[in-house]
Amino acid sequence: MNDKIRDLICGIVFLVLGIFMYRQSKLISPIIPKEVGSGFFPQIIAIVFISLAALLIVFSLLKKGKTTSRSSEDIGGGAMTILAIIGYVALFKILGFLIATALYLFTQTMILSNSRNRKLPLFGMISIVTPIIIYFLFVKAFNLILPPGILPL
Repeated sequence: MNDKIRDLICGIVFLVLGIFMYRQSKLISPIIPKEVGSGFFPQIIAIVFISLAALLIVFSLLKKGKTTSRSSEDIGGGAMTILAIIGYVALFKILGFLIATALYLFTQTMILSNSRNRKLPLFGMISIVTPIIIYFLFVKAFNLILPPGILPL
């Protein structure tokens, strides 16, 4: 399969997924009436997702068909990323935002790094600090509720 066909198929799949995400985010009812609800941020993400998928479709249609080889490392990394996302979604309500996001970020950085640039202390620090900042930003600044999970927050 050449790059043009692969990108076109990926763009269509992600466009459909983005539309599905947007429709599902519209079903999230706000906790506090007349406030920015819990569905606002997922709607923004879905719009960005749809826009990027549409760009991928357009660029794939404009691209000349060239065949490139994909290494098994690329395919394995993509499969591992999908599994990491599925795991994140499955553990989100159980473990809560902070723990599930920290685990996901650490796992994803491990997937994306190779043995030469793998720095476990740095990955661990980023994976812990980032969800904490995001949590307090959303909870304190935007007054949104994120699932605490097993943590007593």
